[in-house]
Order: sequence, then C-alpha cells, then structure tokens
Amino acid sequence: MEYQRTITCEHNFSGIGLHTGESASVKIKPTSVNSGIVFIRKDIPSSPQIPALVDNVINTCRGTSLCIDGIEIKTVEHILSCLRGLCIDNALIEVYGSEIPIMDGSSCCFVDSICSKGFQEQSCERSFVTPKEPLYLSDNDSSIVLLPCDVFKITYVIDYNHPVLKTQMEEILIEPRTYMNYICMARTYGFIEEVQYLLDNNLALGGRLDNALVIMKDGYSSPLRYNNEPVKHKILDLIGDISLLGAFLRGHIIAIKSSHKLNVEFVKLIKDRYLNSIYTFLENFYSGV
Repeated sequence: MEYQRTITCEHNFSGIGLHTGESASVKIKPTSVNSGIVFIRKDIPSSPQIPALVDNVINTCRGTSLCIDGIEIKTVEHILSCLRGLCIDNALIEVYGSEIPIMDGSSCCFVDSICSKGFQEQSCERSFVTPKEPLYLSDNDSSIVLLPCDVFKITYVIDYNHPVLKTQMEEILIEPRTYMNYICMARTYGFIEEVQYLLDNNLALGGRLDNALVIMKDGYSSPLRYNNEPVKHKILDLIGDISLLGAFLRGHIIAIKSSHKLNVEFVKLIKDRYLNSIYTFLENFYSGV
C-alpha cells in the first residue's frame, strides 16, 4: 500500500521563460490529499487555477502548455517531471508570469530544493492506473508502446542524422532514487541549425548557453552531465507529460523518437481507456444524477 504525499514547506524559484524570454517566478506549496497538482496564475487578479491534467493541454510545440479560459501557462513539463519523479501527489504551484522559468534547462533546481526539506506522507492511498493489455500509438516514424508492468519503467530511443548526435537509448525504472541520480540533471537541448528557425517563430527567446545544451556541428556547447544526456532529457520530458494523466502509472513505456505532441496524445489514449468511466461516475455523483 502506498500513500499520497506532498512537500513540507514552500519552495521559491525565479528566472526567465525558455520560449517567452520573460521573467517569471513560481512558488511550490504543500496541499491536502486528493488535490493533485494545480497551477495558479497569481499575476492575474482573479488568480485562475489550472489543474495539471491532459484535458487542459493547449499547445505541444517545443514544450507542453496548459490553458483554461484563455489563461495559459507554458513549458510545464520540467516542474511536473520533478514532482512525478519524486512521487509527489499533491502540490500548488503559484506562477507569476506566463511560463515556468527554465532554470538551468533541467529539473535539478526543483529537485534539489524539495529534497533538502523533505516530504510529508498523507493519510490517503495513492491512485494508480495499471493497464492489463498493451497500448500503442504512432505518428510517422515516432511511436509509444505501453506494456503491462507492476512498476513504472521507461525505455526511450532517439535517432538523428547528425554527426555528433545519432542514436541513443536508455531504459530506467522511474522512482525517486533513480530520478534524482540519473535523470533530473539532463538539460533541454537543440541543434545549432535550428536556432534561427526557432527565433523566427518566437520560440527559444530565452534560450542561453547556461540553460540549454546546444549541439554544434563538431561537439556540444558544454560538457555533458551524463554520457547520454539528450535521451535522458527526453525521458525527463516524458515523465512530465505522463503526469498529466492525473494518476500514477504502473507500466513499461517504450518510446521511439516521441514528441510532446505524441506524449500528450498517448496520455489521452490511456485516460480514455482506463479513467473516463471513473470521471463520468464522479461527475454524475457530484451533480446529483
């Protein structure tokens, strides 16, 4: 039996948004059982709340963005990855700005702060989704498979036609120890050839050499933190996207050249298969049907 948990105290972070280039700050706060992960836009007078659920995804271009009633929060995947990687069920994330600050391009700043203060086990059992049959989704040469498994495990393959970065693969059990030691320091990355395209499309306006790993024609912009850092960052992103299911997943995900778009579509597939009947029951119950 596993119980839900939250954090013990407030954690504060500030920086710039990767894509907007604008200053932003966040406060991660503890909250009660069954609250889930909820973002709050504190820079807006009404302080609208945006639950971290797949139905609230509005954009998956170079990141995952959530939106309710026209109020958006961009690039949520790293902070969500941290919370899921550390097995945190319930937290409030107060956001001052339209994008989560990119920090150093990984999730380690969030992880280090939270781990330094610890966690609070709560009185309610954790919810799990445990598929009993395989699920599969593809988009051109990208694909994701979910296989039955009694733990949460990810196998990820990237493959590029590039002189520096070609094929990398990683398989890893996702739990707090492995997340802290082998995943959380992996930085977001991009190719030098993409930079002008991104800027022309108002993307990566806050990209810097201290918050991203740039892949040049003859090497990397800075020393690697892991020998296969790019594929590990893809796993980091995938964990954040999978957390939008709203329940912990037990299963083995095999992802080949996946993207935020495919990740989110796959979460919707899992939700439709395993959670919609539960959501419908709860909606009917609370509406008195």
